[in-house]
Amino acid sequence: MKEFTITKAEEGQTLFKYLCKLLPQAPASLFHKSFRKKNITWNDEKCTGKEILREKDNIKIWFSDETFHTFSEKKNADPSQKKSAFPFSRRIIYEDEHILIVDKPAGILTQSDNSNELSLNDALLDYCHYNNHSTAKPSVCNRLDRNTSGIVLCGKTVKGLQMLNEIIKNRTLHKYYRCIVLGETKEQDTLKGFLIKNESANQVTIITEQKDNAVPIETRYKRISTMERAGNICSLLEVRLITGRPHQIRAHLTSIGHPILGDRKYRNKKSIEISKALHIPHQLLCACSITFPKIKGTFDYLSGKRFSSFVTW
Repeated sequence: MKEFTITKAEEGQTLFKYLCKLLPQAPASLFHKSFRKKNITWNDEKCTGKEILREKDNIKIWFSDETFHTFSEKKNADPSQKKSAFPFSRRIIYEDEHILIVDKPAGILTQSDNSNELSLNDALLDYCHYNNHSTAKPSVCNRLDRNTSGIVLCGKTVKGLQMLNEIIKNRTLHKYYRCIVLGETKEQDTLKGFLIKNESANQVTIITEQKDNAVPIETRYKRISTMERAGNICSLLEVRLITGRPHQIRAHLTSIGHPILGDRKYRNKKSIEISKALHIPHQLLCACSITFPKIKGTFDYLSGKRFSSFVTW
């Protein structure tokens, strides 16, 4: 028999979800059978898995050591064998009991794909495990393209994950980006349109009229400065996403004739020439800052706070 006491970081989730994280390889049928036979108990009572866990709740599991070991093993590649490790702790902008804000470097995946390559989420899990955080599984809450750098929000506890996901979903979190684009833009502008995504090509198209498979988008920017690069005028912009669709900033700016330097997917002939001349390895786009909305309750201390990345341009 193995016994577990729920920590504050783990409360707020269902018993079933907790067990799925504890024993990631176990089939759901095993849990349901164990509930019926009282091989899993919650505070010494028979349970169904729907119970909402609270701090200091007691969970007992009557599995053999072999069964427990088998179902707790992760079948993913050994993290030590993954490529492209980076110093995660030095990229942390802010951390508390519930959340963590990290500055993702360009070239790193936010979440794992099918390759044996380290992602930001892998590094987050390793960091929390090394620092003896609870069995609550931390996770990134927003995604950036591989070659976009900047702020990624991470939940360390169930409450932290729920709060971050909520403010991202309801669009009350203000997200700001910086980028360097070809040409001299207007001093400021609000761009509206519709976005269509080609899933197989992982590429989007911006159109001006509504179609059945198109979603509305809105992007605002202001010009910070202009500069000359490789004999061409370029603009440094601060961009605010009103809607947050895949590749929205990159495609929207390209659609008005101002592609981001270094972008290999959304580009024109001139931006390709400049990027090659300057040996730019990736798009010059950074999620540079976020501002929290007014929040009530547990996370009121974050209300109105602004956090910025380490970007230097």
